[in-house]
Amino acid sequence: GGVATYSLQCQSSTLFVAMMGNVALPSTCEGPKFQVRGVVTDAQSASIFLDKTLLEFKLAGKTVATANTDYNGLYTVSLAAVTYHLVIKRSGYITYEAELVIVTSIAVGGAGDAALSKVLGEGEWRVTLTWAAHSEDLDSHTYLGKDAKDLVYFSQTTIYDSGSGITVTLDRDDTDGFGPETTTFKGIGECEIQSNCLLKFYVDNYTPESKDMGESE
Repeated sequence: GGVATYSLQCQSSTLFVAMMGNVALPSTCEGPKFQVRGVVTDAQSASIFLDKTLLEFKLAGKTVATANTDYNGLYTVSLAAVTYHLVIKRSGYITYEAELVIVTSIAVGGAGDAALSKVLGEGEWRVTLTWAAHSEDLDSHTYLGKDAKDLVYFSQTTIYDSGSGITVTLDRDDTDGFGPETTTFKGIGECEIQSNCLLKFYVDNYTPESKDMGESE
C-alpha cells in the first residue's frame, strides 16, 4: 500500500526518463501541439463541401501528419508550432499545395481552410486568389473584350465576349479575409480577332484601411 515515487528528467537527446524505483520508463519528449481545424470546399462554390479529401502536412519532404475531411468538408489535426508544406488531394480535383504556419490554434474560417479547383477542360483556366486575414477584402478584377475594356468583378460577375469566344466568370467572392475568390476563364486559345484577345487580371485592395496589399501575403 505504499506510494510510488517518480523522478523525471528531460535529456539533451529529447528523451525523458521516468524512474519508478529502479525501473526506467523511456519515452519521447514532444513539444506542445495546437488544434488546427478547417473546411475544404470547391473553389467555385462555398456551399460545396468536399468530403474524402486527404491532407498531408510535410516537413523537409516527409509527411508528419495527415487528416481526412468528413461529409461536411471538415477536418481536425493536432500540430506542433512550425511551418508545414500542406498538400491536399481529392479525386477529380487539382492537387492543392501551400505553406501553413502554425503559431497557435486555428479555427474553421481561418488559415486552415482550403478551396480545391476541379480538373479543367480544354481552353479552361482558373485563378484562385487567397490571402491572410488582412487586408480584409481583396477583389478580383478581369478586363476582357475589345481593347480589354469590359470588367468582370463583384457587380458584374460574368461576361461572354463574342469577338473572342471567351467567357469570364467570377464564381466566388470573399469579403472578410483569407479568400478564396475564384475566377474561371473558358474559350482560351481560340481567339483570332487581335483587339479582343488580351485578358487583364488585377487584384484590388477594397479595404486599404485594413492593411496594405503588400502585407496581405
